[in-house]
Amino acid sequence: MSRWLLEPKAGVFVGNPSARVRDELWKRATQTGQGCVTILQIWTDKNPQGFSYRQWGCKDRQLVDVEGLSLVEIVGNEH
Repeated sequence: MSRWLLEPKAGVFVGNPSARVRDELWKRATQTGQGCVTILQIWTDKNPQGFSYRQWGCKDRQLVDVEGLSLVEIVGNEH
């Protein structure tokens, strides 16, 4: 992954790859994920919020769509 992206923190990668490279990185990341890992991919997009995303794996937080707006939901947290 470090070939296309910067790693400012262990396990966190940042960059602006092409859609083809982004899809290939997603495919490889989700195939090699072991244990309870979370993979979240966010990229700029032409929509009202300015980004799209996809997520895979164990999640204590997840992005959910609420009327076209992406919001963070804390999973399993009951008030």
